[in-house]
Amino acid sequence: MLFSSAVSFLATFAGFAAMPSPQAKAGTETFVSLIQNGRTVGVAALISDKGKFIAHRSAFVGSEVDARIRAGTIIRLKVAGEDRVTRLICLDAGSALVGSWTSLLPPVDGGSVELQAVGPRGISNVQMVDDSRFGILGDNLRLVPLCEVRLEESEGALVNSLFVRGTEFRGVLVSSLSISDQPPAATFSALSQNFQAYGPGALQISFITGPKLVRRAMNAFLAGESVVRHPFLGIVCRNALAGGAEIVTVSKNSPGQKAGLRVGDVLVEIEGKAIRRQLDFARTMMEQEIGDRIRLVVNRAGRQVRIDAVVGGSTD
Repeated sequence: MLFSSAVSFLATFAGFAAMPSPQAKAGTETFVSLIQNGRTVGVAALISDKGKFIAHRSAFVGSEVDARIRAGTIIRLKVAGEDRVTRLICLDAGSALVGSWTSLLPPVDGGSVELQAVGPRGISNVQMVDDSRFGILGDNLRLVPLCEVRLEESEGALVNSLFVRGTEFRGVLVSSLSISDQPPAATFSALSQNFQAYGPGALQISFITGPKLVRRAMNAFLAGESVVRHPFLGIVCRNALAGGAEIVTVSKNSPGQKAGLRVGDVLVEIEGKAIRRQLDFARTMMEQEIGDRIRLVVNRAGRQVRIDAVVGGSTD
């Protein structure tokens, strides 16, 4: 296991203690417990030696929260940034941070499939199953990349947890589903009317934010931005009957409108990548960077039209 070599200096969250990163140097800290109304409500992880932490918005209510570090010291963290899509927030300790700390780094693609979930209840081992999933997040129902993970824990063990791989921050929980790899065998007694199941316990299948999303949020927080912006053209598409993504809405003054996109255009290519359905459009747009100039190919009234557009940014 990844953090077996670090067990000797791991501290438990019992009693609101802070704990170091599973791969941090002995004597350093990475995580703090978030305290509200006298109880632990979540965790935050250091991402900058300037006292910036990352956490999930659902952990607490308000713009400030107490955090307990090792030896019981309480510091005050203030919300300094937020990503409305992933609900990640940046917390600033200001000059209150003292001691020896190790910051988590943005995630990289590939690498080990072994992760850890660090939460108010402690640390759980997690296995990444698939890093190419997609799901819908945010108030505007944005299609975003996700990672599927599995662990032998209840859903409650993951509440307000942060997922890490070594010194990388990998994301936060999006949703969970309890299943079993093998349905347990069952016995039934007609006389006693008792039903008994036996066999392997249920696995928890969960989905966490994908590395592209996490990197974008972390980079914005580290740059001092109060909001995180995601790639945006200002158009809404649906699957076209003959293939492609048909534009059904073009927002006023959006990058798409400025580029000349129209309702009824059918997107068939973006930056050389074929667009066969609406999902392809959403996936390809998430790979772009704000400010990039991209080439679009659309079918319009029976002919192909090439259009250049500049990717805009949206907080939703």
